[in-house]
Amino acid sequence: MQVDPLNNMLKKHLLAVYLSALIQDREAALQFFESQRMTADLVKELINLQQQFKHTYEIRLFIIGLSELLQCSMIPQTLAPLLLSLIQAVIDMNIKLKETE
Repeated sequence: MQVDPLNNMLKKHLLAVYLSALIQDREAALQFFESQRMTADLVKELINLQQQFKHTYEIRLFIIGLSELLQCSMIPQTLAPLLLSLIQAVIDMNIKLKETE
C-alpha cells in the first residue's frame, strides 16, 4: 500500500502544532493530551514520521518538544512502553541536526 506523501506532510504539520503546545506549556499540554487519551498516539506518530522532519526548524521543534515532554513532573503511564523509543528518537534527531548544520 502506497502512503500519500501529502497525507504525511499534513500529519507532520499537525504534529508540529502539538510539539509547539508542549514547548509553550508542557504541563497544560500534557494534561490536555491525557484528558483526550491521545498522548501515546501522538508520540507514536511522531516517532513514525520523524524522518519527515527535514528542515532545521522542524528538527529543532521535534527535539525541543519531545525534550519538554520528557521533563514533565509526571510522565503518564501510557508513555512508559514508549520511553526508550522516544529518547532514541530525540538522540537520532540531534545527530540529524548536527549533520545538517
